[in-house]
Amino acid sequence: MQDHGISFEIQIVYDDICAKDGYVMDFGFSTLILDKITGDQILFDTGSNGKILLHNLKIANINPMEISTVIISHDHFDHAGGLFELSKKNHDFQIIVPETACNRYKEAFPNLQVQGVGNSMEIKPNMISSGQFGGAIKEQALFLRINSRKIVMLVGCTHPGLESFLLAARESNEVIAIFGGLHGFRKFSLLEGIKIIGACHCTQHRQMIKEKYPRSFKEVCVGSIFKF
Repeated sequence: MQDHGISFEIQIVYDDICAKDGYVMDFGFSTLILDKITGDQILFDTGSNGKILLHNLKIANINPMEISTVIISHDHFDHAGGLFELSKKNHDFQIIVPETACNRYKEAFPNLQVQGVGNSMEIKPNMISSGQFGGAIKEQALFLRINSRKIVMLVGCTHPGLESFLLAARESNEVIAIFGGLHGFRKFSLLEGIKIIGACHCTQHRQMIKEKYPRSFKEVCVGSIFKF
């Protein structure tokens, strides 16, 4: 049954900051997105260890066979390392990666559909890739459209700089929440007005962000669930 007024449910299934009872904490990041309208289950990144990912999915009562799409933010092991174990359990999901990594993933997963993203594109209704940003490290973020003007943002490590993704998201929307790694981001004023700041894996200045935005900052652990 659909929760009244809920469009997306986001559950952290891999991280290295903290973990709730029963979950395993490990270096990397992964978030499960449940589209409450369509029932689709989408994985954003996969952490570094597939066995740990599958364990955490089991604790969260998530069937890996029901994951339809895996979005990889960027081609680093702590975000894509869980793909191989996942593909042993689920033989029919789509992988979406930055365009520059597309051929490598097609070679690594010849039996799965792999799509590269260059420019911003709608992956599913109300689910938009930012397109790939960056120089040597190409990375994409994911924008979840909550209504016509509000966005929840999922990021991997933001190697190209969080500001690039924020500016793209804010062209015609209000960013109300952000989850993921903010890397060395220090332009803290750009976080003003964001209601939920879930800075976790690979965020160098978590404590400073927490001190500056104590009401918005949320402790994000493996097993944490957020509904929008």
